[in-house]
Amino acid sequence: EDTYIEVSPEEVILPATGHNLDVAWTWDGDNAYVSFTCTEQDFFAGLFADEVTTVVEDGQTYYVASVTFEGTTYTDRKLADGLQNTSTISDSELYLGEILSVTANAQGGAGAYQYAVHYKKSTDTKWTTVQNYDTNRYIDVEPKKATTYQIRVTVKDEQNNIAEKIFDVKVNPPRLQNTSTVDTQTVPLGQNVTVTASATGGTSPYTYAVYYKKVNDTKWTTAQAFGSNDTVTVTPKKKTAYQICVKVKDKKGTIEEKIFEIAVTDALLTNTSTLSADTVTLGQSVTVNASATGGKAPYKYAVQYKRSSDTKWTNAQLYDTNSTITVTPKKKVPYDICVKVKDSKGNVEEVSFTVNVQ
Repeated sequence: EDTYIEVSPEEVILPATGHNLDVAWTWDGDNAYVSFTCTEQDFFAGLFADEVTTVVEDGQTYYVASVTFEGTTYTDRKLADGLQNTSTISDSELYLGEILSVTANAQGGAGAYQYAVHYKKSTDTKWTTVQNYDTNRYIDVEPKKATTYQIRVTVKDEQNNIAEKIFDVKVNPPRLQNTSTVDTQTVPLGQNVTVTASATGGTSPYTYAVYYKKVNDTKWTTAQAFGSNDTVTVTPKKKTAYQICVKVKDKKGTIEEKIFEIAVTDALLTNTSTLSADTVTLGQSVTVNASATGGKAPYKYAVQYKRSSDTKWTNAQLYDTNSTITVTPKKKVPYDICVKVKDSKGNVEEVSFTVNVQ
C-alpha cells in the first residue's frame, strides 16, 4: 500500500512563482510521485521523482527520492517497509566500571513495540538477559570484565514481527584516576604541606610527579619529577595562595593530574625568649629577654615566677611591650620562670625555665 508523507511540515516558497506551496510525496516502493498544491489559488502540479535510490544507514534501509520543480530541487527519504530496529547505544568503547546506555527504538511494523536487551562476551555463546520484552526503551548495561562484548537489542511489534540489532562494545581496563591527597589546604608560612600521591585504574605500576607555584604565577617549580616515591613535601615561601599539581602516570604512559589550592597564612607564633643565666647566687638577678617570631606583630610579654615547690605564681610583668624583665629570687631554692608572648591577634605562646639559686 502506498504511503503518503510530507516532505516538510512548513510551507515551501518557490522564488519562481511566489506561491506558498504544500509539498507531499507518494511512494510505491520503487517510484515516488511528488505533488505541489497552492494554498492561495487553484494550483496543482504533480510529477514523478527524477530518481529513486536505496541507501543503508546504521543497518537500516531507506528509499531516497528527489524532484526539481521550477528551479528548486526537493529531496525526501522514507524508511523501507517492514519492522526496523533503530536502537542505539551510548558508546562503542568504554572503561570498566562505566555504564553503557541502550536507547531502544523502532520504525515500521504494526502497532506498539516491546524491547528486549541481552549481552555477552564476544567469545561466549550464552547471552545474559538485561531486560525481557517490555515497553521500557532506556536500558543500562554494566559490563563486568575488560574485554569485547556484544549487546543484542530485539524489537517486537504487535504482530510478533521481530527485528534485532547487535552492537560490538570494547571494554577497556578501569580508567586511570588520580586519587592523590594533601594533608592540609591551609598552612602557616614556614610549615610543610605533605602530598600523598595515589591512583586507581589504568595499568600499574604508577609513577608520580609534583609541582607547585603561587596562584598568580605561570611557571611551576618541580618538587618531584616522575618517580615511584608517593610522599612529597612542599614548603611555601610566601604568605599567599599556592597551587600544587600532582600528576600520576601509569605503565602505558597515560597521565592524570589533580590540582590543589593551598592558603598560606601568617607563620606560627613562636616564643623565642631566653634567660641571662640558669644558675645564680642568692641576691643576684636573672634577666629575661622576651622575644618572638611568627604570628602577627607587635608582641606583648608577661613574666611570672615562683619557687619550684610552690603552686602560686608572682607577676614580674603583666602583658607589655617591654621585652627585658628582671627577676630576683629571695630564697636559696630552685625557681620556675614562665614567659608568655601574645601577638596582635591574641595568640599566646609560653615557655618555662628553671633557675638554680646557690
